[in-house]
Order: sequence, then C-alpha cells, then structure tokens
Amino acid sequence: MRRLFACLIIVLSSFLSFAQEKARIEIFLPENQTSSDEYSVVAETIQDTIILSLYLLNRYEVIKNYISADFASEQEMSDYCLEKRLDNLLFGRIFLDDGIIVSELSVFDAQEGKISLVKEQRTKSLLGIFSATDRLVADMIDALSGSHVGYGELSLNNNGLSLSYSVYINDFYAGDDLVSLVNVVAGEYVLTITQNRLGTETVIYRQSIKISEGEITYVDFSVPDILPEESAFIKSQEAALIYYARRDKNQAELFFTELMQRFENSVSTEGLDRAKEELISAYQKTLSEPPIEEKLAGEKKPLYFFYNPGGYLVVGQEMGLGVPLWLDFYTEFNLTMLYGIYFKSMENDESTMGESWASSIMILYVSPDSGGFVFGLGFGGYTSTGAVADVNQDLVDDIGNNYPANTIGYAKRFSYGLLGSAYAGYRFRFGRFFAEAGGLGYLAAQLPLRERYWVPDVGQYLFSPEARGWEFHFAPNIRLSVGIEF
Repeated sequence: MRRLFACLIIVLSSFLSFAQEKARIEIFLPENQTSSDEYSVVAETIQDTIILSLYLLNRYEVIKNYISADFASEQEMSDYCLEKRLDNLLFGRIFLDDGIIVSELSVFDAQEGKISLVKEQRTKSLLGIFSATDRLVADMIDALSGSHVGYGELSLNNNGLSLSYSVYINDFYAGDDLVSLVNVVAGEYVLTITQNRLGTETVIYRQSIKISEGEITYVDFSVPDILPEESAFIKSQEAALIYYARRDKNQAELFFTELMQRFENSVSTEGLDRAKEELISAYQKTLSEPPIEEKLAGEKKPLYFFYNPGGYLVVGQEMGLGVPLWLDFYTEFNLTMLYGIYFKSMENDESTMGESWASSIMILYVSPDSGGFVFGLGFGGYTSTGAVADVNQDLVDDIGNNYPANTIGYAKRFSYGLLGSAYAGYRFRFGRFFAEAGGLGYLAAQLPLRERYWVPDVGQYLFSPEARGWEFHFAPNIRLSVGIEF
C-alpha cells in the first residue's frame, strides 16, 4: 500500500511538473516566394513580431530559426518535433495570387500530428503589406493563445545625439534604432535602451512602461554625449596608463592598445573623442619623460625649517615657557623632529624650591600637506634637571643617610621620562614661507628609576634608596610658528 502511494505521488509530481512547463514552439522565417527581395524584409518583420508577442505572453518557450521551413510532409514535421522535443512549428510564406499579395502563416501541432492552424491576409499593393501582416500576426496569436490578445503601440523619441542604440523589452531584444513598435502585447514592461560605449553595453535609459490596447505609449529619451561614470572610468584608466608608462613601457603599450580598442568599438561622440585625445596626449607626454628611477634620483627632497620665536606655554601640572625648534623633512615618511627646551620656576613646597630646566625630543608623523590642516602623532623622551633648595629632613629621607643633614645649599635632582604626542594645526603658505598655528598635547611618563642628585658640598652623585613609581603628566601646548622651505 505504501509503495502504491509513493508511486502515485511520483506520477502526480511528474504530471504537475510537465503541466507547468511552457510549450516549445519553433518559429521559421516565412518563405519569400515572390521574385522581389522587398518581401524578404516583410518576412523578417513578421517573424520578429510573432517572437516578441509570444515572449511577452510568457506562455511559450520560443526558438527562432533563421531559415524557412522545408518539409515535404506532415510526417517529416512530426519526426522533426520528436527529435527537437517541440510542441509546435510555426511557418509561413509570402506569394502572389493573380497580382494579389498573400501573407500566410501555419501552425503544426505535434500532439495532433497535423497542421492545426492556417491564417492569411491579402493586399493589393506593397503599401498595405505591413498593415496586412499586423492583422495576420494578431489573428495567429489569438488563435494560438485561445483568447483575445490586445495590442498597443510604443513610440520612441530620441532627443539626444543621432547615434545607434538597441531596444529591449523585459530584457528581450526588440531591435536597433527603433522609432516605434506597432504590435506590442498590452501589459506592463521594463523598457531598456542601450549603446555600445567604450566596448561595453551601457544602459542609457531604463523605465517601467505600460502598453494599453489600442493606444500609443510615448517615450522620450536622450542619447548622451558622455556619461559621468565614463569620465571617471577614463580618468582612472589614464592614471593606470601613466603608472605603467613610468615603470614598464612594454606593459604600457599593451594597456594603451586595449584602451584604444575600447574607443574603436564604441559610439563616437564629441565628449568621448575629446577624452580620448586627452588620454593620448597625457600618455605621449609621459613617454617623453625620463624613467621614474632617474627622476627620483634627480629630485631633491624639500626641507622645511620651522622656528617659533615667541615661545610656547606649557599648561598642566607644571608651568613653563619654552623655545621650540621644528625641522620638517617632507620625505616619503614625512617625519618631523621637535626639540624643545623650557625653563620653569618651582614653588610647590618647601623641599622643591628653585629653578628647573627640561628638554625633550619628539619624532612626529605629520600629514603630508604643504598648506591647510596638518595632523600628526609622535613619540620621544625627555630629561629634567631640577634645583632643590632649603634642604630639610624630607629630602634627607629621600636621598638616604649619605646626605649631610646640616649642609646649607642645594642639590640638583635628575629625572627621565617618555613622551607621546598628538598634533593638529593649520598651515598657511606664502610662496616659500609658512605660518602655522596649532596645538600639541603630550603625555609625559616619568620612568620608575632611582632619582639621582648632585650635591656640590659632598662632591658626588647620590641616589635615592628606592625607585620612584611611574608618574604621568599631561601638558597641552599652544604654538604659533613661522617657517621657510629650502
């Protein structure tokens, strides 16, 4: 019972799958049986219109055959359908009957094994042939679908350049340079118009349209001179071409040839032609330059010297004034060396009175800009020499028992640390001269070392018995500087 049930499911699934498949129909080119080649164009139009109509109906899998049917009997047709797995054949002919132009279409049904439909239209003159074939196609599509199919007309108006273009309806190729499509099955579609630009199929228009029965749908579009994305593409290719030309002329020549081929396979517009000439000019100019190695070897890296005559103010846990010296080396790494000295007067407590000198060296990376905003990050170190007066018991405890407590005078204290910095400023350029305003904030970290003291009365260096812990200080700097380029 279970096996029977499984078999029924398989059979039913196969039947449903077959039922959902589109019927396969092959459309042959109607045969021109007249002695005039003018009717060959009519035959092609009939075939294309039928294929477009069946595609838009979305009920058939259409196969286009570029030749006319040549079957001797219905049996041959049946054998052909069996071999190609076809459901129908559609073929036709155009012939003269006592001076009357006859357009005829026939459909062979593979399941019935015979010609099941024959439609024809007659006209007395060539002027009326297209109207007659339009009626013929409509009659045949109605008969094939088994219901009435409405048709409308699509009118295309190019307001741009008079250049070739291709028309697609729902991605179905409808033809080149069309100004109208008369027999379009009524419905909603996506109209796409493309051009071969720079060697690729480029969409210049895409829009949803609605075709209503018995009405004309008007569409305006413009063939452009040059698209923004084309300008950007050409600029990027020019940069790549110049890069190759400076490093590998053989590679550059191959790349240049490929680019020129793109232009050759493209529509020609004033904008594209101008961009092409600019690209060629830039390429030829680069080829005349010396190799990049020689050029770099002959270049002198500019040296920028910055000096701050007004000093700077350090604001933080310690106060001070200083004179910085900036040396900016605008090389590939754009390093800047800062050397600063400042003097401070200390009156923090009784044990640390007097004067102190501190100096620091930092290496900054500054954004490579000779004018405008500049930014940088850096690192370095510092050393500090502090004068200590009014020696008391606290200082004795710091240095140890080696310090004579009854000594009158002072001791010099030495300390060392690391610096991390961040810089932001704005640089004004006046020829070779610069003016700059900015701020440099740095974090100083005093190393956890034993402090060293120089005691003149003792005549030797004394060290604290224990190392001090890490000490951190943040100091913002305001800088106004001037500079010159060498």
